[in-house]
Amino acid sequence: MEKFQFQAGHLSVTYNQKGYIETLEVNGKNYLPLDVQAPLIRVVKQEKVYLPTQAVVEGERIYLAFQEARATIKLGMKGYSNYLTLEVEEIIGEGIDTLIWGPYPTSIQETIGEIIGVVRDQETAIGMQALNIKTLTGWPCELTSEFDDQGEQSLFSVSVCGFKYPDLTAAPTQFGSVIQGYCRDRRHDRIGQVWTKEHVCIEGFEGEDAEIVGSKIALFGCHPDMILDTIEKIEVEQNLPHPMIEGEWVKTARKAMMSYMITDFSEANIEDVLDMAQKGGFEYIYHPDPFTHWGHFKFRNDHFPTGEEGMKGCVEQAQAKGIGVGVHTLTTFTTTNDAYVTPVPDQRLAKVQTTYLVEDLDEEADCIALADVTHFEEVDTLGAALVGNEIIQYEYVKENDGKFYLMDCTRGAFGTQSAPHKANERISKLWDYPYKVLFPNLELQEEYIDRLVALFNELGLKQISFDGLEGCLATGHEAYSICRMVAKYYEGCNHEVINDSSRLHHYLWHIHTRTNWGEPWGAKMREGQTELRTSNQPFYKRNLFPRMLGWFLIRLAERKFEATTPDEVEWMLSRAAGFDAGFSICMDYKVMKDHGYSARYMELTKQWERARARDAFTKEQKARLIEDQEEWHLEKVGEDKWILYPIHISKEYMCDPEQLQPGQPGGADWNYTNKFHQQVLQFRLKAASLDRNSEGYIENPCFRINGKKYMFKCRVRAHQYLVYEGGKEATICDQNFKTLSTVKLSSSTEVTSECGPNPIIFNCDFGGEDRPCAEVRFIVKGQGEAVSVQA
Repeated sequence: MEKFQFQAGHLSVTYNQKGYIETLEVNGKNYLPLDVQAPLIRVVKQEKVYLPTQAVVEGERIYLAFQEARATIKLGMKGYSNYLTLEVEEIIGEGIDTLIWGPYPTSIQETIGEIIGVVRDQETAIGMQALNIKTLTGWPCELTSEFDDQGEQSLFSVSVCGFKYPDLTAAPTQFGSVIQGYCRDRRHDRIGQVWTKEHVCIEGFEGEDAEIVGSKIALFGCHPDMILDTIEKIEVEQNLPHPMIEGEWVKTARKAMMSYMITDFSEANIEDVLDMAQKGGFEYIYHPDPFTHWGHFKFRNDHFPTGEEGMKGCVEQAQAKGIGVGVHTLTTFTTTNDAYVTPVPDQRLAKVQTTYLVEDLDEEADCIALADVTHFEEVDTLGAALVGNEIIQYEYVKENDGKFYLMDCTRGAFGTQSAPHKANERISKLWDYPYKVLFPNLELQEEYIDRLVALFNELGLKQISFDGLEGCLATGHEAYSICRMVAKYYEGCNHEVINDSSRLHHYLWHIHTRTNWGEPWGAKMREGQTELRTSNQPFYKRNLFPRMLGWFLIRLAERKFEATTPDEVEWMLSRAAGFDAGFSICMDYKVMKDHGYSARYMELTKQWERARARDAFTKEQKARLIEDQEEWHLEKVGEDKWILYPIHISKEYMCDPEQLQPGQPGGADWNYTNKFHQQVLQFRLKAASLDRNSEGYIENPCFRINGKKYMFKCRVRAHQYLVYEGGKEATICDQNFKTLSTVKLSSSTEVTSECGPNPIIFNCDFGGEDRPCAEVRFIVKGQGEAVSVQA
């Protein structure tokens, strides 16, 4: 059988006259697994996959015939210095719905870059890059069973990003791995899966992106150390997005992993916020909730009473201090107060199903008969239906005498106008979401993009997060709609913008500066999605993507949580240093003003982050910084010089007045082990009470340690702290660590602890109604070690 070969750089591919790859070599070594089919492409007609039957080569053109599908695909092939490209130039024949690139099997299984589309071992990397947004990577979701039939069973698991196998550019298999992509004909309406719903009518559209012709990929093979160099070359030569930070490509720039502050700045407080950001060494501040209307992206009046001019003023004040300003979006999530919904709804809102009324309908009817309720039966969050210029909400679907009805309807929902409607008038169920929002179709999505681009260009905004990118899926066009949203925004901005998102797709790998997964809500700092934050780090590494740890919340005391403590902040900072990953500190303006340690936390952040940015920690130090149960403290001792101390924070020791006998003085016997050398024994004592209005107190707390008595003559009221950090004074703080007063030690020496076990006798007086417990944590530090920037 005749064989053909194309070569580019270290990659050499041999294929036969039937259009199947026979060798996949890098530097002369074949990485094609035995007994695995490897066609250059597959085609799909009506959800049936067809394999090539003949390949004819004419110069740089390959004609692949699919006899059973009665089609021929003309591929253009071009070699470059270290990669080659394949492009669909023509389809001869009718009815091809989808073209599949590969999947290309390899025997490599050591490291699978599932999003970047590169598999590698210690010697070799083999990769594929989609060269336009219509060329999606992964495998068509409706053909999963067909892929199984080919004998190429892969790992159908959810990745750390929440993706399933069909979304993965590269995937592990029993024989090694596959790299894969596809392109659909989107010019016609079709029935398919959208989000989690089956058999949804998906609207077609016109234009080059709707056609399979023009779908294009690049293939390469190289040493693993050359992956980024190769992809950068592909980006530049193939006109892919190539974002920069201060003149350096984002995939190699350490600035891509810079941390930033999330805070609810406003026209009134912007100067205070900028001052705090400078204390923390932050170069970007970011508003988490700037809009009241999602869709038209209208700024909230309470923060920006002069609207866009107010935001522009904030941007200019920040720029004067060398700080960029960003805003959070929920991409295509559309609030029901937005002009796309009310008072006249836009007909381009995304629809789950369209059917028709079977009876005339007056403007007050709350029971509506429909011809087909297939998707109406699943009532989503809003239960919204569009008929004419009216939105109707319904509670449930009921069958009666063979007819199906929307029941308990609210007419003229969301400020639309209730009106009579005739039988046979079209009625559509609208896509919605638990955020109580609606979504645009692909055409209307363009207006959202234009609005965001105009805002960023006119106001000079420099950072965005496309949260809720999954909303683009309501268009029915899979990852294409997501990539289109982000790519067109990126192309429209006239200045450098830091961007991340809730999702990472193959094409977006090129555009996104980083992604920053990990939410802080409803949990202590050490417990908020800790496993997700940790598991994301190897995901970033195998996909050669800038590393981030997510959002971390600095909070005030509230019903379920105490105010953020210094050891929590340094726990977060030390893990960031260990993973060499950026993060965001989320601190509202009220927290800045009311948390007594907010400026202290900014100084800690500034020092830890400067040391990380300067790559001052050794490899061994980084490994220890991420070990569980370890605590650390960093102190600056000179210009780009620090001392790193291991810290031990004790369990919570408690003295509870309710456990005392009547008349018994308050006291407890504790055994504390100092794991380090003899030193000052720091502690944090809290007067803890479940009653937020308690007027109880702890008075004259006294510690007897190794025969020495240390007393603090003071009164610590419920929810207050007594904080001792060495010396002959301690501070009394409110529940948010604001200093209320200082108190002197009764003895002439500091509180000290011997190395090893320390019996501690604690005494105090309890008073007032609902007497609080005394909760104490002891803190010691070990021998410090140098951290410095290496020349």
